[in-house]
Amino acid sequence: MAIDASLKLEIRAVYESNNLSVAKVLERFPSCEVSAKTVESWVKKRELDQK
Repeated sequence: MAIDASLKLEIRAVYESNNLSVAKVLERFPSCEVSAKTVESWVKKRELDQK
C-alpha cells in the first residue's frame, strides 16, 4: 500500500514536535491505515539520517 508523502510528513511532525509515543500519534490519525511498526521505521530512519 502506498502512503501519501504529506501524511507521512504530518505524522512524523506530530511525533517529533509533541514527544508522544507512536500509539498516541496514531490516535490523532484515526482514519489513516499506517501501522505502528511503519511509524517506528520512519522515526528510526530519521534518527539514523541525522547522525
